[in-house]
Amino acid sequence: MSALAILKKSYKEIYDEIATVISASMIWFFTAGGLLFLSFLGIQLNFILPAIIAIFLLGPITGGCFYAVNRSLNHNPFNLLDLFKGIKKFFFKSLILSWLIGGLSFVLVFYIYRFSTSEIFIFNILTGIWLYLAFLLLILTFYIWPVLIEFELAGKDTSLKNLIKTTALLLSNEVKFTLFIFLNAIIFSLIIFILMMPFPVVFIGTIALFSNNAMIKLLLEYDLKEEINEPNGFKVQESGIGNQ
Repeated sequence: MSALAILKKSYKEIYDEIATVISASMIWFFTAGGLLFLSFLGIQLNFILPAIIAIFLLGPITGGCFYAVNRSLNHNPFNLLDLFKGIKKFFFKSLILSWLIGGLSFVLVFYIYRFSTSEIFIFNILTGIWLYLAFLLLILTFYIWPVLIEFELAGKDTSLKNLIKTTALLLSNEVKFTLFIFLNAIIFSLIIFILMMPFPVVFIGTIALFSNNAMIKLLLEYDLKEEINEPNGFKVQESGIGNQ
């Protein structure tokens, strides 16, 4: 299945799975999004409790939203409780994953700022390297959640090392495909925002749907996932890489 076919499938499923998309997006917006806003506000007022809560809940809430969308794409009946079950089921692994992503993001932002504001010209030029690494981290973050969920449900190794290795392998082998899906998801979200539509209504649900669809396709193609009963079918092409 080509990137265009995945996009067509994803846009159709935004409509078909609208209850899941809206539920995941609204819950994320009023919980994780709310915590991020209160954290920013609290830091300005030297009140760090919201930030501490966010550190422990942002990752698990995101994991729960991705799990709810994943269930729908694997053709399991959607129940709002599935989202909360996902938060519980993936709590610790989502927490560690979010800490890793957050820590790396902090380091990258720090070096981007230091290099871009340096009075040494060569450092200003090298800012591009840090920006490139930040972009790679953003794409890895976009795709690693479905890998965690699929591997956990299949009883596979979900260590950070294996999750990062598998996601990086798929991204490096399918650069055009993964980049195209990623950019399309971002552009779609920006268009919604520009058109002044209720951004939180479809934000994280749409991101999770694009990401899950792309990764399910690649995991099937690379024999890292069993076939699913898909009415519109994920047409799998032989990758030649097998179980790497």
